[in-house]
Amino acid sequence: MLPNQSFLRAFRYFFYDLNQTNIEYIFILAAQLKAKYGKDFEKIVTGAIGMITYFDRLNPVLQQLMAGARKFALKHISRDDLCALTRESADVSGISYVMELDKKEAARILKG
Repeated sequence: MLPNQSFLRAFRYFFYDLNQTNIEYIFILAAQLKAKYGKDFEKIVTGAIGMITYFDRLNPVLQQLMAGARKFALKHISRDDLCALTRESADVSGISYVMELDKKEAARILKG
C-alpha cells in the first residue's frame, strides 16, 4: 500500500527540506540557540544542534546517576561507580559487567 499524498508532503516538509523553521520543530534547543546566536544560528551545522540536544538530555541522567552514588561533583565519581550492561561494552570499556560486579562479595557473604 502506498502512502497518501498528504503524508508524503508532510514527510518531505520535515525531513527533506530542513530549513531553519523545520529545525526548530525537530530539535528542542534550536529555538534557544536561535535566540542566543541570532543571524549566526544559520552557520550552526544541523548535526551540532542534534549533539547539543543529545547532551542536554544526557545531563539529568548523569545527575541522577551521581545522586544515586552519593557523589555530588564530577571530581568524586570514578569508573568504580559505573557498570557495563553488556559483556561487549565491558570488554571495550574495561568497566565491570553488571552480573560480575559484586560476585566476589556475594560469594563471601554466602560462605559465611
